[in-house]
Amino acid sequence: MRRARLMQLRGRTDEALSELALCVEEARTHEWHLEHSFALKHRGLTFFELGEYGRAMRDFDAATALGERVGVPEEELEVARLGFAAASEFQDESDRGPRTDGAVRGRRRADGDES
Repeated sequence: MRRARLMQLRGRTDEALSELALCVEEARTHEWHLEHSFALKHRGLTFFELGEYGRAMRDFDAATALGERVGVPEEELEVARLGFAAASEFQDESDRGPRTDGAVRGRRRADGDES
C-alpha cells in the first residue's frame, strides 16, 4: 500500500493503480477485511485524482459497505463517504457538460458571491 502511495505521489499513477489492484485482490483473497476496505478507499482516491469519477464512486462505495460491516474506524469511513459524495458531484457535472456562461460549476466566485 505504501509503495502504491509513493508511486502516486511521484506521478506514476498507472503503476500505483496496478499496485492497488494487487492490494485489493490480495486482501480479498486472504479475507483481510480492514486492509481490503483501506485498499479500496485508496484506489478510489487515485481514480478520483485521475478524473475517473465513476470508478472512484464504486471503490468508495465498496470501501464504505465493507468497512461498516467489519468495524473500520469511523474516520476512515468518513473519508470514503466524502470521496463518494465528491465523485458523485463531479460525475454529475461532467455528465451535464461545460457551462455556456463561462462559470465553473461547484466553485465559489473569487469575491465569495454565490449568485
